[in-house]
Amino acid sequence: MKAKTNIYLFSFVGIIFLKLMVEPLVAQTSPSKGPKDEVIAHLNKTIFVSGETLHFFVSALLDQKNSPSKIAYAELISRDGEALAQEIIPLNNGSNRGYLEIPENLVSDHYLIRIYTRMTPIDDTEKGPFHQFITVVNPKKPPLREVRQTDPSKNTGIINPSTQNLITLGRNKVNAKDSVQFTLSKTGGTFLGLSVSLQNPFLIGPLSKPFYRSIYQSGQIEHRPLPEIYGHIIKGKKLDENFSEEETYFLSAHGKQSMLFTAKANERGEVYFDLGPFQDYNFLIAQSSNWQSAFNFIIEYPFLETSFDSDFQFPELVLDENNREFLQNLVLSKESNRYLEPDEIKSCHEIVTGFSADHSYLLDDYNRFEDIATTLREYVPQVFVRRQDKKLIYRVFNTPYNVLYKDLPLMLIDAMPVFDSDALGNFDPTKMKKLDVVARDFYINQDVFSGVISFTSFENDFGGFPLPNNALYISYKGPQKARIPVLPRPAKLNDRFYPDFRSVLYWQPEVVPPSDQKIGFKASATEGQFVIRASYVSHEGQLVTDEKTFEVGPSAPMGMRD
Repeated sequence: MKAKTNIYLFSFVGIIFLKLMVEPLVAQTSPSKGPKDEVIAHLNKTIFVSGETLHFFVSALLDQKNSPSKIAYAELISRDGEALAQEIIPLNNGSNRGYLEIPENLVSDHYLIRIYTRMTPIDDTEKGPFHQFITVVNPKKPPLREVRQTDPSKNTGIINPSTQNLITLGRNKVNAKDSVQFTLSKTGGTFLGLSVSLQNPFLIGPLSKPFYRSIYQSGQIEHRPLPEIYGHIIKGKKLDENFSEEETYFLSAHGKQSMLFTAKANERGEVYFDLGPFQDYNFLIAQSSNWQSAFNFIIEYPFLETSFDSDFQFPELVLDENNREFLQNLVLSKESNRYLEPDEIKSCHEIVTGFSADHSYLLDDYNRFEDIATTLREYVPQVFVRRQDKKLIYRVFNTPYNVLYKDLPLMLIDAMPVFDSDALGNFDPTKMKKLDVVARDFYINQDVFSGVISFTSFENDFGGFPLPNNALYISYKGPQKARIPVLPRPAKLNDRFYPDFRSVLYWQPEVVPPSDQKIGFKASATEGQFVIRASYVSHEGQLVTDEKTFEVGPSAPMGMRD
């Protein structure tokens, strides 16, 4: 049997780094100090029907090199500054694919895509989060007329990427479902993305490009970088003015798997839990070692809370009768994409979440008793059970020293700490699948526990054990699972009668070899202007882009197709 790795080794070693690196950086008070991630991205297209999925490729740079950040944050922002969709994006070597689900109920309007890391400065005058406008059309919700006062010319100081001739297109007009070819020139940096999509007629010129600049009210957010170099860091805060820095806070993350993390508060009452490579969770349970007192504690969500500067305004979206055919094609494209090929969703890699137990019991191999206390008494000799002042007390036998511990062990159900001995002892043991016992000192960060009693339920759902008193339950969406858009198979694209009305004809967010190459794709049956977009990061860390447009006309008669 493969031995399990101690899951707390990361926390024990990582705390040294966090003390040396994270805390001093968090304590910075000047926005000019500390590391600064530059975030760049390439979107698969810029015009959507509500309910579609926006795909992008994001790259984070630190001092013109791949950032060590393991997490990025992507948001869809309305003109009122409201976040309508938010995702945590795991990064590998500073980059990764990501996506945002466009809500079905959005009003037709322009929206802002914002992508950043926790080391991206917000008030920097030249660099900051990645921003790009997109357009969302909802056939059931036209634009609101009261937003007509916007004037995009007031967006002074916006920095757009530089341009370079990267794309050589042979023909600027093709027939529907024809083959299209172009040449992509060798780049002098790291290729970021290549896309071919329906051109957005409502965002043209500079408004169609990514931009960097502080567009928020000054002084809102202090640049206190929080390096997430192992994985996502969850920040909590103690609300009491008086608290003990010796108090231990427990955070158990639960989903397909479960895992336990601990931390202590700093002098500001802030608590940081580094979840490292653990990603497959959707809710959290926070508790304190002072479990009998009121738990005045909150978990802060990692996304920015900002208000736009007065000189930054969204462009206006006006839809009229002249746009009818274009919008009908756009809606048809959405329905066609659903019919063609579904996106491929990849599950998170499971990691070892257990620990090196000294003794393990598969409870179905033994007689089932009426409660857990009786089960421990009857056939777990490493755990001593007795009553003291009418309360159940557990003591683990310290095997290395051949003595009985004087203090309570760490008690867990599916990685969730349980402090109430009576509640655990009186619970139905038939709901539990396995029992692990650590019969020695057990270390988690600065804390040492007198052994461990850890139960595992059959479905990783605590077996129905009630949420402990004074525990804080938080619904928390972890890093998103990879979702890869799948293009139709060549045989389908060559079928003249296949209902192909795609608005994205090509999407390649991976690194392309640094040499000139010919690229081909099939046009869909959707007519209109399409745009080829290419972008890369120069050796100086600058975003460089190029765009070429071509027109797709009616399908050619049989016998005249390429």
